[in-house]
Amino acid sequence: MKHSGVELEFEIKAYEPSTIPMAKLAEYMSDLARLLGVEHAVHFVNLRKGSTRIVHRVDTEQFPTIKERTYRAVNPGAPEDIRQAYERIEQRLRRDNAKGAYLSGPDGKLLEIKVSKSAIEYPTISKQGEVRGVVTRIGGKGDWVPVHIEDVNSALYICEARKDKTKELAKYYLGQPVLASGLGRWRRTDSGKWDLENFRIHDFSPVTSVSVQDTVAKMRGIPADWAAKDFLATLHDIRHGRQ
Repeated sequence: MKHSGVELEFEIKAYEPSTIPMAKLAEYMSDLARLLGVEHAVHFVNLRKGSTRIVHRVDTEQFPTIKERTYRAVNPGAPEDIRQAYERIEQRLRRDNAKGAYLSGPDGKLLEIKVSKSAIEYPTISKQGEVRGVVTRIGGKGDWVPVHIEDVNSALYICEARKDKTKELAKYYLGQPVLASGLGRWRRTDSGKWDLENFRIHDFSPVTSVSVQDTVAKMRGIPADWAAKDFLATLHDIRHGRQ
């Protein structure tokens, strides 16, 4: 059965379909989907022979968005979510000793990710910290379960938590933002920024949204030992040098 849409191919200049580890392939596909930006409209088709060539189909109406995002990916000032996904792929390619990667569409090349051989591979740093955002994914096997948290700038944090903690986090899935605390593993990118590679959630709390009106009302409710007329009188004295 033939599906409608635009067929794209992402070619990784490393491995072959028969040699690439499945977990590594899944990481590349996950980063590619985030780079394209419309994850609900990107569908895996198959792997082609040769280098690792990931064939995928995107919904026709979303293709202009993908073209725009791939164009912005290599330009300075790219949005945080695009920059983050692009640099993740670049780092994976470097660690796999790949020559690069290409994203092609029906009209030719959409994006080329080059790997600089002279780039410095910075060590990771582990540090206690916090991440804030909306839980967009929970699920997986093992003692530590994958959890994805997306912030207001669309930056995605790859986290994990113990099973008992994920049951609590599930209550906030695609809902109220949370503030998660734990141990993060950070890596410096070639651009000088620090990317969070992994974050182990030890605890979290829901982020309460308070309106401006509620804040003003609370401030007005703070008890004070002076009346408005006393305040105005004091202000008048200060302005005229009497205090």
